[in-house]
Amino acid sequence: MEPTEENIRVWDEIHQRREREYESLPTRVAERLPNLRERSVCHLGCGTGGQTLQFVELGAFLTGVDPSANALVRARESGPSVAWVHSPLDELPLELKRGRFDLVYAGSGSLARVTNINEFAHGIAGALRPGGGFILFDIHPARRCLDAILHWREDYFAPVTSEGLGLWRIGQLIMALSAANLHLRTFDEFPGERAFTRFEQRVPAELLVLAERRLP
Repeated sequence: MEPTEENIRVWDEIHQRREREYESLPTRVAERLPNLRERSVCHLGCGTGGQTLQFVELGAFLTGVDPSANALVRARESGPSVAWVHSPLDELPLELKRGRFDLVYAGSGSLARVTNINEFAHGIAGALRPGGGFILFDIHPARRCLDAILHWREDYFAPVTSEGLGLWRIGQLIMALSAANLHLRTFDEFPGERAFTRFEQRVPAELLVLAERRLP
């Protein structure tokens, strides 16, 4: 399903507010990266490309995917060596699902732009070579339901937030990865590491998923 113009507009506004804070890879991601020199990496939800270019600096060959045409205009200006692709994150074009990537990475805000979690997971599996890895580091769905004083402002069991963005429960995410033949190696939850989520250390604010495509 194609994202609505309203959903894309909302995400663009949110992304612009957080862009400066999330322009570098999170520490928890950077410390888990394998050697990426001359490896193929697909960055889902690349936005304006700040984090994507860090993978380039590590020697990887990059493809960046984002549903926001406005963000990709800026990304192309800063990263001419990257293959930038305008696409929904859960409807990857066929040329990206040929099993050629060593790593697929989806960062903060990715799940909010997913309409179909099963198609999202199967797209990742299709993009990865056998044995290739998937890293997801995103805002925890519980955190997205709470405001700064721990009042519930969203329904955790609703399919979307009041802003019309995707809200996927932990169980839905894990089951989608499993159904796509992605072997879960790590699933972890953390209090907020960055200013946007560092509001309450008793609440899970971020999640980290490490998975790999099973060998034939």
